[in-house]
Parts: sequence; structure tokens; C-alpha cells
Amino acid sequence: MGEHVYYYNVSVKTKITTETPAGVFDNCIRLTFDCRQLMDEEIYYTFAPNVGLVRITWNGWGGMRLFSAIIDGENIGK
Repeated sequence: MGEHVYYYNVSVKTKITTETPAGVFDNCIRLTFDCRQLMDEEIYYTFAPNVGLVRITWNGWGGMRLFSAIIDGENIGK
């Protein structure tokens, strides 16, 4: 098995609103990782203030969204 080195361009978008099963989060930050060596592989990570990672999306073919969490002892989501 050979070693592969992948190079990613990362872009940051702020003030995003994102919806998850745990709720709607405002003022989020989204990081987009785009590997210049591959097609259609972009990965998006969305972080909400005072919560953390709430969504991961793979360029249209999958992803994960926050369903529930306990933040400082407080339940959010279902």
C-alpha cells in the first residue's frame, strides 16, 4: 500500500445559520475542505457558538447532523 499525500484548500464562512434535528443554530462557522487532487470530495464542517460541531456534510452524498447534546448540564435537541 503506497502512501498518498493530499493537499486541501480550506475556506471559512462565518455567520451561517444551520438546521439540525437538535435545533436551528445561528452565527455558525463553516469550514470547507476541498482537495485539489480529487473531484466532488468537498467536506463541510459547521460549528455553532457554545455548542461545537453540529454538522458534517460530504459534497451531496452524505453527512451527519447533531441530534442532541448536553452542554454545561443543559439538554438541547431531542
